[in-house]
Amino acid sequence: KQWYQRRVRGVMEIRIPTTKDEIASIYQEFYPTAEQQTKEALCELLSSKELRMRIAVCEEKIVGFALWYAHYSTFLGESCVVRHLDARCDDVKVGLLEEVRRDCKERGVTRCDVFLSEESQKVFLRTQGFVNISEKEQWDCFALKIT
Repeated sequence: KQWYQRRVRGVMEIRIPTTKDEIASIYQEFYPTAEQQTKEALCELLSSKELRMRIAVCEEKIVGFALWYAHYSTFLGESCVVRHLDARCDDVKVGLLEEVRRDCKERGVTRCDVFLSEESQKVFLRTQGFVNISEKEQWDCFALKIT
């Protein structure tokens, strides 16, 4: 377990969700209009190891989560694609990205891609070392070389 003490009130733990109830609570907190089928499909994918997920917990409340999967490019090799990075503050996002980077290093992945379109998220990614590799095409794909 890794613990982070930043501007989050209390101590934040970042870990793998262990129950369907935790995954359901993520959807209640961040996506209250999500359908039950979506929640069940996510639980099934997580149990099959196709997706990787970490949750940030502070004072027994989920305050953020990251969801990513492996991707293979014939030109660049294995990379990871972050599909969701949602949190109550940037400090939680930093902790979650550190977990994604650690996981990538452990698996020998050399690049992490994130697709985000909100301007505040783009600014955040740039402060974390990500580069918009699709600026000309305006696809909002940000990449980070994992070293």
